[in-house]
Amino acid sequence: MTRHYADLGEGTVHYQDKGMVWFSRGRDLYRGTGGNTPFSLIGTLPEPQLWRRWLGKSRIGSRIIRGGVLNLIPLADGALAATMRGSVFVRAAGQREFKATLTRPGRSWRLEALPDGVLFAAEYFSNMARSQVEILKSLDGGLSWRPAYLFPAGTIRHIHGITYDHRREQLIVLTGDEDREAMIMLTSDQFRTTSILMQGSQAARALTILPGDDGYWLGTDTPYEQNYAQLVSLRGEIITRVPLSGSCLSATSVGDRLFFGTAVEPSAVNRDPMAKLYAYDGHSWTVLGSWRTDVWSGAGKYRAALFQMARVLLPRCRGTADALFATTIAVRGADGHLHRWKDGGDCAGS
Repeated sequence: MTRHYADLGEGTVHYQDKGMVWFSRGRDLYRGTGGNTPFSLIGTLPEPQLWRRWLGKSRIGSRIIRGGVLNLIPLADGALAATMRGSVFVRAAGQREFKATLTRPGRSWRLEALPDGVLFAAEYFSNMARSQVEILKSLDGGLSWRPAYLFPAGTIRHIHGITYDHRREQLIVLTGDEDREAMIMLTSDQFRTTSILMQGSQAARALTILPGDDGYWLGTDTPYEQNYAQLVSLRGEIITRVPLSGSCLSATSVGDRLFFGTAVEPSAVNRDPMAKLYAYDGHSWTVLGSWRTDVWSGAGKYRAALFQMARVLLPRCRGTADALFATTIAVRGADGHLHRWKDGGDCAGS
């Protein structure tokens, strides 16, 4: 894969499907194949607050305000759902403009859609007070929302991720942060009933999970312990573990290859100053890329909190793909850059 590497300049990757890749530059959304043809601008998310528009024009300003597009998911009917900090935006099929349909200040929404088009949005926010945390669902492509599931106050801090497992036709919800708050929750009936795959330790604390034939791959996200890429069985038992250099904030799969992106999250345990991209082909592990944190983020936790941690972001990947895309944040010489490793295969999906 490394023989076909390219740095494509500015771009935050979000989604890959059927040979297409979706990414953003600030509030602008693009789509293309990543090949020789140029990417196409497909829309711009509106930002009514002038001060956020102004700060979002620079990389440092955007990093401070957590600006730009955070998540994007294409829907089966051709609509698009995307998020910026606080809001979910939807562009209905055949329409040109994005419309904010769900807004709660301070939230970073996690999105997922079922094959029948039902869309879910899960709350992520600081929530030091451990107030209630909610998952909402939409039956009309994100135009309107209704409650789907509520974590009562004191149960969790926030929701890290929500993923649909096509193999088993169930949703997977990842929560954190402390041991009792970290869990992997499953539902096959849109939260009418739920079950717990794993709970009660930092081994259950993750942002991304990759369903496989024999279980689930995830990268742990903890400042308290050694982080791992680990395979968890369908009964919630850890089958295998591979040490990672830092907290894993994203993971994806292409065919039989798995990829894990780490962050430089300063702590007594996480001391490596490099954000890394790991690859696993089913037999051996390699590091596809390694980037040092930039001078703004540095190695201190307060600088990292203000200017964001150095990290590698990976897209949600489904369908066919002939390349892997990744984005590096807060790293020297490649802050906000889109990277491509051209290869071939199928996205294993989730």
